[in-house]
Amino acid sequence: MDTDFAASEPQFEGAMYSRQHQDIRLVNFTNSPHRIFRRAPRLRRTTEDSLILSFQWSGTAHILQGRKEGVSRPGDFCLLDTSSAFEVAFPQHTKRSLVVMPRHALGARLPVVMRSFGPLFIRKEDTLAPLLKELVVTLTNHQRSTQRQSVETLVGALAAVLGMHFVDAGVSVPTATESSFEIVKRYVDRHLADAELSAAQVASACRVSLRTLHRLFARHGDTSFEAYLIRSRLDMANDLLGAAAAASVTEIAYACGFNNPSHFTKRYTERFGHPPSHALKKRGLPR
Repeated sequence: MDTDFAASEPQFEGAMYSRQHQDIRLVNFTNSPHRIFRRAPRLRRTTEDSLILSFQWSGTAHILQGRKEGVSRPGDFCLLDTSSAFEVAFPQHTKRSLVVMPRHALGARLPVVMRSFGPLFIRKEDTLAPLLKELVVTLTNHQRSTQRQSVETLVGALAAVLGMHFVDAGVSVPTATESSFEIVKRYVDRHLADAELSAAQVASACRVSLRTLHRLFARHGDTSFEAYLIRSRLDMANDLLGAAAAASVTEIAYACGFNNPSHFTKRYTERFGHPPSHALKKRGLPR
């Protein structure tokens, strides 16, 4: 997974074991204090759409995503969505096991992950925690050889147990149209740089009718497809400006799917109250 990293001590120490089964990754690691974070601009340049189920053996993990945050302590589990920006800090030496799974492997059996909007925790006191631990330990045990079919079966069992937990915990399950909207929105978010992106293209890729697409945005996004697309591109441009990821307004405009820099400047100024050249000027870059 493509993330940024920062060590909390001058001498960083760690060990990691990772193996891949198709699109499922199984990881064990021990590390000295550090933190990892994934920013919005980086997300828009990747096609990864995975979920991470982590088990905390020792140390603590302080997890922030969106407006939700929490602490994973020894014996706890956390389900984290990699398609949204997040930050995880490890203030002590840490040992963790991770199962990194593509969303589509869980979506049908665990629809709640389509609208988590933040980390979901399972505490060690939960009645299903021992079963989850057994499954994670079996999957991440690097001393045993696990066949592809067995890995997929175990991941299916993980999804079933997670589903039982979140239903019992009262976490709401999205309706069919809400799930469809999340799928459509994620597709749009990952293709913002495509200047030719259209409602018809998105509808075809997500296997919904054009009429349904517009209804989804009106009902669940409280906006139109076109308004959502422009707003998301402008937010992406603002992120790139803040991250010093481009050298000129024209470069930013094209990187965010605008094929007319003047139109981009006008829309950006309307949204943020100042032209994009102001942000470049503050950093002493060409406009």
